[in-house]
Amino acid sequence: MDAQKVERLKSLEKEVQDFHPLLKVLLSRIPYIRSVEYRQGPHENGADFVLEKNDDILGSTTYIGVIVKVGKIKQDQSDIERQVDECGMERTFDGGKRKIFLNEVWIITNDAITENAQQKIHHKYKSTNIQFFDGVKIVSLLDRFYPEYWTDISVKLGEYIRRTRAFAEKITRNSALLEFQENINIEQRLVKLSTKIKPDQGRPQEQKKTTIHEAIRSEQLIFLEGFMGSGKSNLVKRAIERITKPDVLNLEKIIPIGMTFKEYLDLYGMDLEGVFQSAIDDSSTDPKAHTYLLVLDGLDEVALSTEERREILQEISQFIRNRANYKVLVTSRPLDDLKERNEIDKHFCRYQVLSLSTSQLITFISNSCDNPVAIERLTSGIERSLLFKYLPKTPISAILLARIIKEDPAELPSTMTELYSKYSELVLGRWDMSKGLQSQKEYEIIDSVCTDLGAYVIQNGLDEVSSAEAREFFSRYIKERNIKLDPGVVYERFLSKKEIINYNVNNLTISFKHRTFAEYFSAKKLVRENSAVIDEKVFDSYWCTVYFFFVGLKRDCPELIDAIVAVESKDERQKIIRVFQMSQYLLAGHLTPYKNIQNGLKKTYKLAATLLREGLDGSSPLSSLPPMQMVYIFSHGISNAYGYEYFSDAIHNAMLESLNGELTEEELIELFLLSTTSAYLGRNDAFDAMIEEYGAALPEVLRLGIKHINDDFSLKSDVANKYIKKLNKNLRARQNMRELVTQLYETPVSK
Repeated sequence: MDAQKVERLKSLEKEVQDFHPLLKVLLSRIPYIRSVEYRQGPHENGADFVLEKNDDILGSTTYIGVIVKVGKIKQDQSDIERQVDECGMERTFDGGKRKIFLNEVWIITNDAITENAQQKIHHKYKSTNIQFFDGVKIVSLLDRFYPEYWTDISVKLGEYIRRTRAFAEKITRNSALLEFQENINIEQRLVKLSTKIKPDQGRPQEQKKTTIHEAIRSEQLIFLEGFMGSGKSNLVKRAIERITKPDVLNLEKIIPIGMTFKEYLDLYGMDLEGVFQSAIDDSSTDPKAHTYLLVLDGLDEVALSTEERREILQEISQFIRNRANYKVLVTSRPLDDLKERNEIDKHFCRYQVLSLSTSQLITFISNSCDNPVAIERLTSGIERSLLFKYLPKTPISAILLARIIKEDPAELPSTMTELYSKYSELVLGRWDMSKGLQSQKEYEIIDSVCTDLGAYVIQNGLDEVSSAEAREFFSRYIKERNIKLDPGVVYERFLSKKEIINYNVNNLTISFKHRTFAEYFSAKKLVRENSAVIDEKVFDSYWCTVYFFFVGLKRDCPELIDAIVAVESKDERQKIIRVFQMSQYLLAGHLTPYKNIQNGLKKTYKLAATLLREGLDGSSPLSSLPPMQMVYIFSHGISNAYGYEYFSDAIHNAMLESLNGELTEEELIELFLLSTTSAYLGRNDAFDAMIEEYGAALPEVLRLGIKHINDDFSLKSDVANKYIKKLNKNLRARQNMRELVTQLYETPVSK
């Protein structure tokens, strides 16, 4: 126990003026105390406070009378005995609504209570449940439930800070549709925006990144914008938590005022003077010595016209600019209208929340998922996933991915479809439905029309469609189903989904934020209408992502996987795409029986071996490459495509099947590619069986391939090292060494 704290508590001399205000705050913070009534005065009936205590397990309620004293309580305490007697009287509670008897009495002092005093009181009131709280116990309770008391912050300001922090917690919880969102602990960065056109200064300057804390320190009027799930509310929470830390508060003297924009309109009637004066009174702070920061969260969540928003923000600006110790921070989703942004820039400094970096995203997921193996897979998968690259890297996508990995720690490509699915579900409706900004029916219409639009864009090779054409999709859908909703209203809701949709107000065109969203919705339509045709399109680069999502939406689909494996590739180009794309289909269908996966993998490696053999023979377009370049491209490419733990057993089984009797050159190449992928997955003995069984008969390019893969992957194998040492010795002994290097590494096979 900190002796200084005990002494500080003892130094309180005035019971009513000093100790009672402290206890009023402390008692109200004890978790099982539902309510606290202050009774000091002529009508106290012995108790300075009356507490209502709940027992959640038993479902019972206990009423406690609190007798408060300052100084040491000794044996002769007739005044305390009088108060204990009076605690047995009936009294009213809850503003006179209930009549109660006290079940328990607490005697509290800021000093010590002698053992004799406790024994005497217990002896006299044997039938009364009496608890004693001396200064040491009160210090312990203060440490647990009211730690800011030990700072230089007044009791009234401390209570004000607690309420403000509760507001910050509330707005974060309201945005936390997903598990552990409120615990995001990433220092997100901001960038300052402007619509002003600057004269050409030559080389474009990089936008300067900053933090929410720097913005608050340097600006008087801040407009913070970010897309859904970008972390605006969490940034506000972190800012409030920081500036209300006792040391920061005493240094910077910024008093935060928190409310939603809706509360500012409905509860306060846009009375800025009243809002700030109320905060000054509630916090009992000196406006000459403090700065007051008003946080207005969620401008976009209030139904206002562009003109109404402009007028309100202008009024705020005019009021604040004349008062140097007042600041305002407004949060909102980005606004489409350039004219409106210009107006905002006249009055506010506009900041945008930046996307997370890949390292920040991995850090967050690592902190959320106690699964090192899954995190390792994720880290390697992110580097290889173009689909993940195109998904917005916001806290919401990090949370979605973390939850998916927590529930099913599969390889990243196996989770990408679910990630796109959950992300689009949130963006198109679930988020706004949770805030009462959109109905379930509107969400269903927008989701269905997005599905139709995505398919339309992909099928017709479009980058964008006209606004009128997109609007017609909504009108037709609603009319055909006789839905009693205004198509114009639903279409406007659709335009607000900026995380997925781009609306070009100059050209009046609609496009998806990235092509992958159109491909995802196109795949949804294939599933919805059961209209997928499995033919050579699955190995056409234009359609590959659509069919990847299609398989991912099915997941458990042996017939579909077998059908894709059975497709005949019509030319060399499709065969090469097939080799590297098949891994994505197999990962997307990761709930398919493993025998179907193994069959698909085995046939793909056989095709890869055929392609490489034909290239080395000079009978293929690939023959325009030197032999070792071909070997390098195929070995590293196929390892990158199939180097997932999910394929480990299939690769191992395929290697065992290959190690059987004499092998043709093509079969040796297949075994080499399988062994290379096994090495990529961390198997130090990946080439051992191949070397021991066929080492002497291997073609020159495969021997050199083993040497290079061994170096690239830093394999630790005595068998491989011995084999490579012998190979190097033989190469050095050859008289035509220089010509051999030129032939294998520099000269195309076709020459």
